Amino acid sequence: MQIESLSLFLTVIETRSITKAAQKMYITPQGASSAIKALEKQLGMKLFERTGACIELTQQGAEVAHEAQKVVAAYQKMQSVVAMQNNRVASRDILKVVATPFVRQTLTAVIQDYAAYSNDNAVVQVIEKNAFEIARGFETLDNDTLYLLDLPLDLEIASEELSPSFCRLALQEYAIFHPFVLSNFVIKCSEFSPYAAKDTIKWTDLTADQIACHDDPFLIKVIGRYVPTCRRGNVGMKVSNTELIGTAINQSGMIGISASLPVAFGERNWKKTYNGVAIEPKPKASFVTGALGSPENKHAKSFCLFMQNLLAHLIPSYMKKNDPSEFYKKNRRRFS
Repeated sequence: MQIESLSLFLTVIETRSITKAAQKMYITPQGASSAIKALEKQLGMKLFERTGACIELTQQGAEVAHEAQKVVAAYQKMQSVVAMQNNRVASRDILKVVATPFVRQTLTAVIQDYAAYSNDNAVVQVIEKNAFEIARGFETLDNDTLYLLDLPLDLEIASEELSPSFCRLALQEYAIFHPFVLSNFVIKCSEFSPYAAKDTIKWTDLTADQIACHDDPFLIKVIGRYVPTCRRGNVGMKVSNTELIGTAINQSGMIGISASLPVAFGERNWKKTYNGVAIEPKPKASFVTGALGSPENKHAKSFCLFMQNLLAHLIPSYMKKNDPSEFYKKNRRRFS
């Protein structure tokens, strides 16, 4: 029995749809259906009742789900241990981290794992800054601090905010910027939204909608690139408390902007704030997340290797389809 089969099983329960679960796990609906049938055969029981387009958990399925959640959580914790054993480093008692809003929201638990397995007595101190602030200070970064930021896959989007010297250095493979994951932006809406029934959404479809997002200049810059009515940063609602975004989606019918890390990794770190639908808009808009620091930085390369090991174990299918090294390939010619 593979851990990905159990993760898929739990995702089907969450989405109440094999098709939507397949999208979250980055596999085909046919592959997802076959995997669920194989799991049922292996367990010798029916996990779901299927009536047309509806799918409901059986009593036996509910009991299996309870245990599956424990197994998946234990496996994820074990992978943190394995990743750190593959790349153990010395650390001070206080690990100071400067991170973007997206990193702080999604990776705080993983950063704490990294710190703990580097030093059992380590205490994590996270300071939030936007990506542009971090990048502008790249020449004076503290070598004892871990800097984590997001950059658009297409650097031209942020060319007005980033200096040419930073872009050139960032595009020298693993010189000062160490990308470890590529994410795609997704649109989040209420299950009652007209968009919820659509397989695809164009960014330009959102021109008449109110968008709710984190008050992050990097994110607002990307939204403005793709949604004409937001080019001057006039999105519907910018907040520091991301839980308010779920409320805005559910109660006010607003549209949220998030990222595509699959549920196998995301559930461990993201607080669930609403029951809604996530759809990848067209054209695809992507960004990479990585560590920033010179070769003398104690943590940049180490944390990147830690994350690469961890994600390769937790979400192998996702990582194969979303290679962060695409950042170098896409931009090198333009900024060389």
